[in-house]
Amino acid sequence: MSALLEDIAAGKTTTQIIRENPKLAFRVKDIDTLRQMFLSEKYAEQNRVVEVQYIYGATGTGKTRGIYQRHDARDIYRVTNYQNGKGVSFDDYHGQDCDRV
Repeated sequence: MSALLEDIAAGKTTTQIIRENPKLAFRVKDIDTLRQMFLSEKYAEQNRVVEVQYIYGATGTGKTRGIYQRHDARDIYRVTNYQNGKGVSFDDYHGQDCDRV
């Protein structure tokens, strides 16, 4: 268990952890829950430096494509579950560097 906690603290992805320790393959949700717990605690005490860019334009002009050309797809969090009248849900956000809303 301590090796798993060290791997999470070191910033390893869930896939990297499973490749190194295949017996954890069916514990993905548990690994992700632990990671989120560590991140929540870390950012409760420390603020991230955040840069916000507002990109706008007509449909089909390359707004999303431009984001994907500049960033690795694994580093992009894309919100697609707009809740009618309830705002935007960030439930699946896990610390990606780039958010596309």
